[in-house]
Amino acid sequence: MPIIPLSSKSVAIENDVIKLRPKNVTQERERLYDDVVRQRMETNNLKDENTKLRTRLQITDSEINRKDKIIDELI
Repeated sequence: MPIIPLSSKSVAIENDVIKLRPKNVTQERERLYDDVVRQRMETNNLKDENTKLRTRLQITDSEINRKDKIIDELI
């Protein structure tokens, strides 16, 4: 497998990431797992809400367009 040289920018970013990583995890694994599950559930809820709001927006836009056409026909 050929070795791909890293640019100095990517090396600097990699070094920054390593510096930000905690050396040891002080929280217990169960708590971390619970946090991940909670965040995934919140993400799914926000995605569902976003989908509902986009659908509502689309319906409202189509109603506005329909009403605009009716107004144009009446004029």
